[in-house]
Amino acid sequence: MRGDAVGLFDELGDVIEIDEDEPLAKALSPLAKSPGACIVVTKCGRYAGIITDRSIERVTDDPSTIKISAVFEHAPVIESGAAVPAVCAAFFSGSYKALPVREGKRIVGTLGRAAVLRTLLESRLLTGTVSDYMSSPAVTVDAGVSIAGALERMHTSGTRRAVVMRDGKIAGLASAYALKIASLKPKDRAPLIRTKHSSEDASVSEFMVERDELATTQPGFTLAQAAQAMLERGVSSLVVESRGQPVGILSARDVFESVLSTAHVPVYLSGLGREERLMSFDLNAELSRELEKIARSLDVEYLSVHVKRYGHKYSMHARLKTRTGVTSVSNHGFDLIGVAHGLMDELKGLTLGKEKGRALAERNRPRRRGG
Repeated sequence: MRGDAVGLFDELGDVIEIDEDEPLAKALSPLAKSPGACIVVTKCGRYAGIITDRSIERVTDDPSTIKISAVFEHAPVIESGAAVPAVCAAFFSGSYKALPVREGKRIVGTLGRAAVLRTLLESRLLTGTVSDYMSSPAVTVDAGVSIAGALERMHTSGTRRAVVMRDGKIAGLASAYALKIASLKPKDRAPLIRTKHSSEDASVSEFMVERDELATTQPGFTLAQAAQAMLERGVSSLVVESRGQPVGILSARDVFESVLSTAHVPVYLSGLGREERLMSFDLNAELSRELEKIARSLDVEYLSVHVKRYGHKYSMHARLKTRTGVTSVSNHGFDLIGVAHGLMDELKGLTLGKEKGRALAERNRPRRRGG
């Protein structure tokens, strides 16, 4: 499998920055012009997260009275020139249409989800069929159910989309985002919202994607065919149907996950507290990057890392499983990423040192002469 992202970073989107203390209303106009974009949120001039059109799902009051800091997402940053699996990992970590790209300490642009899908297709990195990666069974709601009822169904099912059924047949698809927008009161609506409906008692069928406009696929289609359909239809999910019935949903995140399942040595991270979880993507990236260097020389099965916090100090313990055995190391310090870097340096030294010693011993072993 190719791991490079040739051409992926050639055409980045513009960077729009906004301070976290600004009102949410200030972000709505640029989002309305480019619904697929993300606005970079800064705190004291440094990257803090992003605002997207989905950020208004949390809005319950007038956007002019809400600060950006109350709703922005702590989204990962993609390093310029990163390998395709690392890019897929960033998009897989959340429902992102676009993410910021960093070069050094500076955000230089934004990368869209569609560009990643195109790269996966052009690089022939997608294997398997739709049925291998779709979410199944599909969550369904009746066309006559209220917005509130549909949102509750999605919430309890842990999904953001539901297939709308009428008389036993597929009538359309409803998304949590569209229904949330529809349920906002008129005084809470942002300029982004076009509909005048606001009651959660309204029927879900009023706000669904109609059957005639629905993007679908079939279980036996290849993942590449499904990704191509997403790009052609400009959607992030497909209803998977068989004999006219919904059997699953395939999302762009499922496509990205398919790349991760074949590209990465598993890293199992445990012990992270609430604050540390905000850094989990960067921590995983650091561990995975160094692990790849070890995997070039050794047959690595997995890496498990457990983190403990004592006041302001971190303790990190790692176990690396290879074909020849298990190597354990520990490291301590005040900076979580720094502790991880030191941990992996020690792990590389031990494992690669053992491998060199083993190879040297093999070369120097006396050979029996033939009789």
